[in-house]
Amino acid sequence: DIRAGNQQKILALVDAKVLPHFDFERMTRLAVGRGWRNATPEQRQQLVDEFRTLLVRTYTSAFTRYQDQTVQVQPVKLQPDDDEVTVKTQIVKPGAESIAVDYEMEKTGDGWKAFDLSVEGASLVTTYRSSFNEQIQQSGIDGLIKTLPEKNRAMSRQSQRKAESK
Repeated sequence: DIRAGNQQKILALVDAKVLPHFDFERMTRLAVGRGWRNATPEQRQQLVDEFRTLLVRTYTSAFTRYQDQTVQVQPVKLQPDDDEVTVKTQIVKPGAESIAVDYEMEKTGDGWKAFDLSVEGASLVTTYRSSFNEQIQQSGIDGLIKTLPEKNRAMSRQSQRKAESK
């Protein structure tokens, strides 16, 4: 079902196996940047919820595009008192060039959590920060909060069309 692109099964897998290892509040705070300080607690929660949905849709979309690949995790150099580390991985597909994916991780009370990831050196948080800051400049935090559900609905429709065309 997952290989066939069943979005519900993919979402369930990602929700159970991947999402518990991400710190979505920190990711959102870093992506929103300075605007985070001016947001109310309710706005912050809305931002976290919508950004989480956006990231989940992005991640599940990647699951449907990539098949027959393996992930090689590089050895991690970690000191006993380290509370942040970069975990370097390579996505390897036979006959194709590997893709570097690095996870920025933080030690929390609930274990290690990712707060950013970079694909071929491009940080997810930094990429979103520039577009979020532009949106905040144009229409404030409420404008950003309004556009995130719209992006999520558009991505959902796009995923559904792809699944129906298979």
